[in-house]
Amino acid sequence: MIFKKKKCYDQHLCSIIYAYDSFFRCKIDPYNSNLYRDDKRRKINKGHFLFVPKGDIIELLKCFENILNYLSKKNKGMFDSKKRPYFLDAGCGIGNIMMLADRVGFDAFGIEYDHKTFKIAQKIVTCIGIPLRNVIRGDIATYEEYYKYNVIYSFIPIKSHTKQNAFMQKLANTTKVGTITVTCGGDIPLLEDDRFEESIVKCRRVRILEKVRE
Repeated sequence: MIFKKKKCYDQHLCSIIYAYDSFFRCKIDPYNSNLYRDDKRRKINKGHFLFVPKGDIIELLKCFENILNYLSKKNKGMFDSKKRPYFLDAGCGIGNIMMLADRVGFDAFGIEYDHKTFKIAQKIVTCIGIPLRNVIRGDIATYEEYYKYNVIYSFIPIKSHTKQNAFMQKLANTTKVGTITVTCGGDIPLLEDDRFEESIVKCRRVRILEKVRE
């Protein structure tokens, strides 16, 4: 098994977790087992879930669900089963967070710079019904269409402080009012801009901000 089983009290979250685990156990090895099988990390943190920051997939899913519920209540009548909020994983890697966001109830998109990883993401997400066009090849520091999305997730995807700050500034300048940013991981400074305020949605280990003014 990829993860250490935990007691799960929410049947919906459980079903997502087990589908996620089974899917990646079947799909990852044919693409690049050496690159994506993190045995060392799993030995250090036995509760680590494959490709999920800090290993706590239940917390991450609850976070996504809380954000979805908040957006649905705030924008009554705007979203339904046919029109779902747009979720972007900035620096999506192989698309694993896209898969989780899709299963929670978002219309999931991702942007990835590395060509090899981008192609893997396309193969993986289309297997679960996410359209091929939802995986975007591009540089998150220069991407111009953040205004399209209701939620933007990032796991400190750039090691360079300069480029990371450029990415954060791009978010501040190009997102629309009401956009929620979810950022976690690393020690690089996060988005600091008076156009954003701490969201009323609170989750452990992640910082959630909402754009409140242009």
